Amino acid sequence: MSQAGVRIKFCGLTRREDVEAAARLGVDYIGFNFHPLSPRFVGHLAPESLTSAVPARVLKVGIFVSRPPEEVRSIAEAWSLDLVQLHGPDLSGNLADYGLPVIRALAVRDEASLDGLEVSRPAFFLLDSYHESLAGGTGQTFDWRLARVAVQRSRAPIFVAGGLTPDNVAEAVRQVRPFAVDVAGGIEEAPGVKSEEKMRRFVAAVRGE
Repeated sequence: MSQAGVRIKFCGLTRREDVEAAARLGVDYIGFNFHPLSPRFVGHLAPESLTSAVPARVLKVGIFVSRPPEEVRSIAEAWSLDLVQLHGPDLSGNLADYGLPVIRALAVRDEASLDGLEVSRPAFFLLDSYHESLAGGTGQTFDWRLARVAVQRSRAPIFVAGGLTPDNVAEAVRQVRPFAVDVAGGIEEAPGVKSEEKMRRFVAAVRGE
């Protein structure tokens, strides 16, 4: 955990060397993407090729977009996931059906987007930038004022995502004071290919080093 008390989640890892680097840097969560249309999709890989590099203290998160609970549970078991992160428009499902703690993603474009905070009761919420054709991964920031409102309104801890980089994450932490920050593209050389230098700089910025 960071010195500021803010957890760090590296998302969309596809290579063992990136998982190992993230573990060395002491991140709290590592996210694996199971959306087939994502360039960071890992569903075709052998689970142990990545999961065996994750130490027990780091929680493994599976990212899913509009997948039925039975499919999510099957993948979660094969990959020994600790949490599932759910994207998609339907916020009314029974989250207990997924069998693991849920991070519920909300795409934020205005204050009305925060109504989703009242619809379901997951273990965590993740706020990401809105894009009509994407379920997250836009690489764009959103109005962090709305994130501050969400932190005040939500009954569940808040992850903040959307366009975070080593250069702006410290300001996001200062303005929002979220439970955790989440990054994918902001620490990459190319989609799914992480930069160890950017990973290191991101962690240092969150920790105030």
